[in-house]
Amino acid sequence: MKPEKTVEQYESENFLQSDKLKDSILIKINKKYKKISKSNIDFIASDGKYSNLHIGNRIYSVRTSLKNVEEILPHQFLRIHASFIVNTSKIESINTETCQIEFEVGISIPYSRTYKSKLLKMYSIM
Repeated sequence: MKPEKTVEQYESENFLQSDKLKDSILIKINKKYKKISKSNIDFIASDGKYSNLHIGNRIYSVRTSLKNVEEILPHQFLRIHASFIVNTSKIESINTETCQIEFEVGISIPYSRTYKSKLLKMYSIM
């Protein structure tokens, strides 16, 4: 069950990665660039042409594919579904019966059978 939460959503047409900001990304919101630490991202969800970065109770929508986002993320991020990438350090529990991942913020998302072995192998569960 998903808890009710306040979501601030930002849409961005620009998504930047700088060599000098290896631990952060910049997204353009209106006429400003917002620096977001990669370690603060809970998970990223695909939504058509957009990727939604979920950080606590905020969602930042950026116009780029999930594959493009995946390429700039560090090793603690893992693709778990065609539509989701998770920050493994933010996972609270993995429910193998319902194929759901639960996060510290109280949200749960599905993982697919295709990515299940990678997920469980990361935690040495087989």
